[in-house]
Amino acid sequence: MHSLSPAIARESDGPKPASWSLSIPGLALFLLTAAAFSSTLSNGWTGWDDTAYVLNSPLMKVPGGLARIWTTGETEQFYPLTFTSYWLQYRWFGGEAGGYHAVNVILHSLNAVLCLAFLRALGLGRFGAILGAALFALHPTQAITVAWIAEHKNTLCGTFTFLTLLAWVKSRSGSRHAAWYIVSLACFALAMLSKTVVLALPFALLLLDHTVLRVTWKRGIARVVPMLLIAVALGGLTFFFEQKFVDKASPQWMPGLLERIQIAGAAPWAYLWHLLWPWKLSIAYPLWDAGASHLHWWLPALASLTAAIALIHLHRHGRIRALWVWGFANFFLILGPTLGIIPFGNLVVTHVSDHFLYLASMGLFIPFAAEIERWRDASESRRLPAMGLVGLIVVVCAAVSFRDGNVYQDAVTMWSRAVEVAPDNYTVRLGLAEGLAKRGRRDQALPHYRKAVELRPNWPDAWLFLGQNALDQRDYDSAERAFRKVLDLSPADGTALLGLANTLEQSGHIDEALATFEAVVQRYPDFVEARSGLAKMYLGFARYQDALAQFQAVVRLRPDQPMPHVGVATCLRKLNRDADALAGLRQARDSLPGDVAILNMLARILATSPDDLVRNGAQALAAATRAAELTQHANPLVLDTLAAALAESGKPADAANASRAAAALHRKLGSEPAALRSDDLAALYAQGQTLRE
Repeated sequence: MHSLSPAIARESDGPKPASWSLSIPGLALFLLTAAAFSSTLSNGWTGWDDTAYVLNSPLMKVPGGLARIWTTGETEQFYPLTFTSYWLQYRWFGGEAGGYHAVNVILHSLNAVLCLAFLRALGLGRFGAILGAALFALHPTQAITVAWIAEHKNTLCGTFTFLTLLAWVKSRSGSRHAAWYIVSLACFALAMLSKTVVLALPFALLLLDHTVLRVTWKRGIARVVPMLLIAVALGGLTFFFEQKFVDKASPQWMPGLLERIQIAGAAPWAYLWHLLWPWKLSIAYPLWDAGASHLHWWLPALASLTAAIALIHLHRHGRIRALWVWGFANFFLILGPTLGIIPFGNLVVTHVSDHFLYLASMGLFIPFAAEIERWRDASESRRLPAMGLVGLIVVVCAAVSFRDGNVYQDAVTMWSRAVEVAPDNYTVRLGLAEGLAKRGRRDQALPHYRKAVELRPNWPDAWLFLGQNALDQRDYDSAERAFRKVLDLSPADGTALLGLANTLEQSGHIDEALATFEAVVQRYPDFVEARSGLAKMYLGFARYQDALAQFQAVVRLRPDQPMPHVGVATCLRKLNRDADALAGLRQARDSLPGDVAILNMLARILATSPDDLVRNGAQALAAATRAAELTQHANPLVLDTLAAALAESGKPADAANASRAAAALHRKLGSEPAALRSDDLAALYAQGQTLRE
């Protein structure tokens, strides 16, 4: 059996680490990697998975959320270690995206150093180890992982994967074999808890043992078995959990088994092309027209199989180095769960996605770097050209990665690149339309909604978003048609029913709207938005007890949302239960400190309640002052409450001034009736009177 290259020392029992220190190259690589992806630090949220994972997840906010991450299926995916990391970051950064991006950049830069350490442990020389780690760190296909907050699972999983590889190699040489082996098992479990994409890593390690470390199959299999048990347990749990995402995809668009086999055969070649020519990379690509009857789509799978057989044959006859065999095997094994044979929701969006290359690409970078090092060391005259070539590759990769980091700045930039790459991709069009709509650019969004509907006329989502866009623009006829189209395609769609209910309410069909809201809540009792809408309608009909029941249900479902607490208090006040309203608001304030709506309602009850046992001017003034500070005295409703609190506290002149300021803000916002009421109250306060509600 051939050695890896002249630069890689070998002994009978395993690799011999290079003698040079990691400290200076490691620090330089860390800083270079961080610089290459520093453009991502100013990025925001894309709204594609990242907001669902963090901003919109109640587990980030509610008491006991951390425990529920580990013990329930409430997270978007069952990667509890990743979501624990999100939970911690939310404590530090809240909704500020920059902090999350910084964590991703730091983790990826750390992974680059760990990759360097792994290559050193594997026996590569200085040149080859630095080149291989630099390619992993700086290649533009890594930009999607580093720049997208949703792929924090990739960088975190990568950290534990490299630690697994390092510990595994160390357990094969030197002292403390058992300790390093246990470390490798623990790190693999942590990697799987971060993202189960490394499901096939035990097989890659088995091959590493046999081909590179020259361990017998028997010894290798015995050590891999515990790791395989971890992989099967956590992989099976993830597979079971992710079925809820598969179910959301229409059978019409989820590829069948034979198509998925064809896709799995073609995807590695597409990924190889992206590695060789990383230009105009995207979050999604054109969907392929694979099909059992399309015979040419079997050719990539046949080519992959032929290449694998040829590689094994050449290795067995000593014509190719062991590291190439292991590298290609690692590439295919790590990609394996994402190639499409196992159905998952992303196949409906795109058949290949570059974030799946994050760890798999290492399998090709390592043998390439070893071969360049071997070629360079074969002749003194090759050293300078090799340095120049490698320097050019690193500079170009770093520059393209720096530029591509900005592609994921927000939803519009991300999906605009995707539309450029895949104009006939349904999800891409829908994503750009949604991004534009959320920015208020609804006229620009409309053509993309219509294109999405044209691409998949029997797919409910596009009609649903088209209806919501029309509703936001108060085009009630178009909105109603779109929502009813969704219900024709999917009669039980709760979101479409809610959209229809909102459309009917806003267009003046009140009785029909109420009946529709009630139907949604009856069918989907945990649908928070539907219950909130129904509660508001009951308030409008002066059905305060019914409204109270709905708001209380929303509070139970989503205690982290402030408005339901305010709704409960409003209903209780209408039912002359100010003391109960006050007690509930104080509890809400304790769990949601600093929320303006809760503080404002609390202050208003304390300032204006007709119940002498409830009213408290000093407490009202404290809460109202805090709410005014939080809104920088720019919210007229808060100023109205502040005026009432000042009046109750015996400060008539200050109360009148605050009420006049509120009137001015109301007029500035175009609400003349509210301004007139504030003026009237200012006159009342100036006379030393107080407000009772």
